[in-house]
This record gives sequence, structure tokens and C-alpha cells, in this order.
Amino acid sequence: MKRVSDGYVVLGRILRMGFIPNVATFTTLIRGLCMERRVLKATKLFRKMIAFGCKPNLISCGTLINGLCLAGNTSLAVKVFEEMINGNAAFGHMCKPNIVVYGTIINGLCKDGFVDKAKELFLEVKVLGFNPNVVIYGSLIDGLCKNGFVDEAKELFLEMKSRNINPNVVVYSSLIHGFCCVGNCNEAKGLFIEMLDQGVQPNVVTFNVIIDELCKKGRIDKANVVLEMMVQRSVNPSTITYNLLLDGFCLVGRIDDAKKLFVSMTSKGCKPNDYSYNILIKGYCKNGSMDEAMSLYKELVAKAIRPTIVTYNTLLAGLLQVSKVGDAQNLFDEMKM
Repeated sequence: MKRVSDGYVVLGRILRMGFIPNVATFTTLIRGLCMERRVLKATKLFRKMIAFGCKPNLISCGTLINGLCLAGNTSLAVKVFEEMINGNAAFGHMCKPNIVVYGTIINGLCKDGFVDKAKELFLEVKVLGFNPNVVIYGSLIDGLCKNGFVDEAKELFLEMKSRNINPNVVVYSSLIHGFCCVGNCNEAKGLFIEMLDQGVQPNVVTFNVIIDELCKKGRIDKANVVLEMMVQRSVNPSTITYNLLLDGFCLVGRIDDAKKLFVSMTSKGCKPNDYSYNILIKGYCKNGSMDEAMSLYKELVAKAIRPTIVTYNTLLAGLLQVSKVGDAQNLFDEMKM
């Protein structure tokens, strides 16, 4: 529903005519509100639905839980989820969650860092006789990796394969990122090779994870090889990809190569953003090339890209380091405008 306000008008007419709206009417409105990210209003409507004596069903509960999770309001989603199972003051048992609802709530919990609760529900899924699918495994593996429990995530990875559930690109990318974060590059490399052998196509996220790790270790030439592999596999590098490489070049002092890459971004369909400019400005400031740094700053402003506090702080520090106090004062005055 694109215009929820129209839906409310219809609801008002239904009530004035003496009819009682049914669960489908309320669910449609709840879905519309969730699509507009008005999840608190959707929750109030859900409560009003109960007050009208209209018992929520699996679809209405699932719709609200999905909307709440997408909006990052996982705690409220968990409350609705628990009411599905245990009931509330108005109703007893509402309806049993299905595998889709479990998957939604587990994903929401993992994204918000509540991995222990997600693990509880994962075990509950198994106890109830549901078969966790690749989406549920992927959500939990990603959550475990982001919270540093990489070995536990690897165990889940092996478990899903033993159950003949084929890992997808999300699962492989999460694990590769997890092992990179704990410094286990060999394990990450092995997973990447396995991924290719299994015919799973890496996406931009997978490549970005690998490029980021190589750049952090100063292996910028190897990172460039990975960039070429991306292009060969018809995976379009993103602005994030180029920013990682820009940072990598600057980290090893190859500012000229960074500038060439920066210039080539636009011709390859990626527009530099404020972060791209900040990386290069910092690189020039680091080696005292303040004319180049200020030229980039002027270009940034001319392209209507808003300088950030990082931009100004970097330039001010660079100007003061080469004793250009007057220029630093002028820049500071610009900040206040």
C-alpha cells in the first residue's frame, strides 16, 4: 500500500458503516506502515486490532516482526514474537511462528548484536522439528563472526554442509571477513578458494573484504590483482572498493598511484565521495604536499560535496605543520561560514 493515509480513510468508513474490520484489513495497513518505516504506529495498530477483538494470525504477526526488525527495533520484535507463543492479556495463544518468522527474528537479533538470544532461538528451531535453512545459518554465522566468535561460526558452517545445505555467497563472505578480522588469513584464503571451487560467485562484498585485508597488510599490488579479478568476473567495483585501494596506496606512500586511481574512478562508473577525498587529502598532507591537498579541497567544494570535520581537521593540521598559519586561519574562518 503506497498511501497508508488512504487506508485509514477506508478503515474509518468501514467502522462508520457498522462493520468490523477483519485481520486482512489490519494486516494490510500494518504492512503499509512498516513499508513507510512507521513501525511504532504499526505496533499501535496491531494493539488496536486486538482491542477490536480481531485475533492476529501468522501473517499479521510476521509482517509486524519483519517491519520492526528492518527498522532496528529488535527488542519490540522479540516482545511480539513472545506474545505469539505465550499470548497476552487479551488473547491466549495467538499462533505458532513458522520457519520464516524464526529466520526474521534470528536475523534481527544477530544484526543488533544479541547473538546469545539468536543461538537460543536457533536451538529452539531444531527442537521444534524445523530444518534451519541457508538464510538462518547465514544470519547466525554472520552474527557470530561480527562478534568475534569465528571458530563457533566455522562449526556452524561445517554443520550446515553436513546437512547438505549449500553455503551461499553471504555465508562465505561472512566467514572470510571473520577470519580476516582475527588475523587468520590462511583460513580466509582457503575459504575463498573453496568458494570458487564450489561455483559460488563472489560478490562485491567478498572482494572488498579481501582487498581491505591485503591493503591493511601493505600488499597493495596483490590487492590490485584482486581488483582485476573482480572485473574479469563481471563484478563491478564500488566506491568502497576504490576507497580501500586509495587508502592502501596512501598507507605505503604511493600517493601518485593513489591519485591515478582516484582520477580513473569516474571513468569506471564510480563517483568519489567525501571519504575518497579525505583519504587523498590526508595522503598529501602526510607528505607535506599542501598545494595538492588544498586543490582537492577546492575541487570537493566545487562539486557540491560537503567537507566533513575530518576534512577540515586534516587540512588544518597539514597547513600548520608546514607553517602556513595564515592559510590555516582562512580555512578555519571558512568552517564557521
